[in-house]
Amino acid sequence: MRVRGKAMPPSHFSQTSNAQDTNLTETKNSTLFLIENR
Repeated sequence: MRVRGKAMPPSHFSQTSNAQDTNLTETKNSTLFLIENR
């Protein structure tokens, strides 16, 4: 895990990384869904 900006509050960073992880997961799931239903 890469940490950018050590001055950032931990709570703000965790919220940002969680949002990014969620977006990545949703993208992977939608891609798999499209591939399976071709």
